[in-house]
Amino acid sequence: MSEAQSSSTPSGDRAKKKPGSPWRKARVISMGLWQAAHDLNVAYKMVVSAVVLVLAAVAWRWLDLAVIAVATGLLLTTELFNTALEALCDFVQPDFDERIGAVKDVAAASAGTGTVAWLAVVVIEAVRLVWVLR
Repeated sequence: MSEAQSSSTPSGDRAKKKPGSPWRKARVISMGLWQAAHDLNVAYKMVVSAVVLVLAAVAWRWLDLAVIAVATGLLLTTELFNTALEALCDFVQPDFDERIGAVKDVAAASAGTGTVAWLAVVVIEAVRLVWVLR
């Protein structure tokens, strides 16, 4: 790699920077979550999870609460990766490209798989919690 290339690469610049403070990292994370929350597909899932989490807390079912929280966290992770990958694909190749379409399909399948697993956990837990609270 030539000197001009190595000095202009973003990774070379990042290697010289000190790690960010915990507050900066928290700010970046919250900005990403804020952007994701504006996606209706993510927002309604978070609302459903919040309702079932409240049911678990009211029923004093802490293990159930933990299971729902983990399933929701995994769902959110798959949705965030899907959203980020789709945005990157659109930036790199704004025109139609079959290869980019295949990448987006795999990312969507990841989010879909996460959604199915989350839905199974949330439905089972919601039914159990409503039964306990009756």
